[in-house]
Amino acid sequence: MRKAIVIACAMMFLSIAVYGQETPKAELFGGYSYFHSEGGSDLHGWNGSIAVNLNKWFGVVADFSGHYDSNSSSISTIFLPDPGFPTASIRIDADTNIHSFLFGPRFSYREKEAITPFAHALIGFSRVHSEGTFTTTTGSTTVTQTFSVSDTAFAAAFGGGLDLKLSDSFALRVVQADYVLTRFSGFTNHNARISTGLVFRFGSK
Repeated sequence: MRKAIVIACAMMFLSIAVYGQETPKAELFGGYSYFHSEGGSDLHGWNGSIAVNLNKWFGVVADFSGHYDSNSSSISTIFLPDPGFPTASIRIDADTNIHSFLFGPRFSYREKEAITPFAHALIGFSRVHSEGTFTTTTGSTTVTQTFSVSDTAFAAAFGGGLDLKLSDSFALRVVQADYVLTRFSGFTNHNARISTGLVFRFGSK
């Protein structure tokens, strides 16, 4: 009887140990994301990814994100020092969005069951689009013009994050922080991206 109990406990211990070492076949992430551009703009949006784990510590990931911003600015000026000369005002209203499509390797540390830190190096491309109106008012005359510009260029992201296990199938991505490099119009921009959300884990290896 005592021998049977020892064997049962040993089998239970081994099953727990194996369970703690299980690696999901794939992980699907989605959540909120904040993007700070080198030019000083703050954009808000979403970030999603799907990672396929080839073994316990190495996988490949496809990462997608979209960030959005709306802003307005206006200036007023007078061309001559004559109080009777009409002033001119210029107003610009613009909506800007940037979408990124990145791919690359991910390295995960799975020695602890509750938390999984990871790092990745991703490359791909980003697309920025801005559209809006340019309004000039001189006296009683107002002229409004619309504009729309887009650019698609090389992009890369280097960073990582930390996942906190909630259940067998779900985890909370406490934080994912990335340095994002873009090359719009031939200029290199150094940006920052921070994301958080839920991770759905399915399958096991």
